[in-house]
Amino acid sequence: MYYYEGKKNIGNYTGLWKGSKRNGMGEMYNFTNGSVYNGLWANDKRNGTEELNFSNGGFYEGEFKDDKWNGKGKLNYSNGDYYDGCFANDKNEGNGTYIYKDGDYYEGGFKNDQRHGQGRVYSPSEKKERCKGEFKNDKLQLPFGKWLKSWFHSEPHCY
Repeated sequence: MYYYEGKKNIGNYTGLWKGSKRNGMGEMYNFTNGSVYNGLWANDKRNGTEELNFSNGGFYEGEFKDDKWNGKGKLNYSNGDYYDGCFANDKNEGNGTYIYKDGDYYEGGFKNDQRHGQGRVYSPSEKKERCKGEFKNDKLQLPFGKWLKSWFHSEPHCY
């Protein structure tokens, strides 16, 4: 059955309904972005622990609350990177591990999709920690109160 928001046909939904709202198990194919969600719905919103597949090859598997990624989950990016940790309102939030496609990883705190709080970047191939410390808004704190942007784990200043 086609699903509309207002007069716009945004997808195809197969599943349970309660009145005019999606409720219970169902699958939604979204025409606007090509994503496919197969899982629980409550009052027309995704809720529960389920999987969302993106048209670019990435996918999210984890907890949904009120149509947002909330709670524990795993996000596979289409570029090969991977995040396993906590989410709040569709963003990496709280503790988690971000694994880069080359195997290096950051583990520590996140806030609003950025490294924030205590964390470290580790290289399994080099068998060493590349950097660790306090991150704020995706920047590593340096001595004397300076902050260094170091999201790209391969930057040499992270040693």
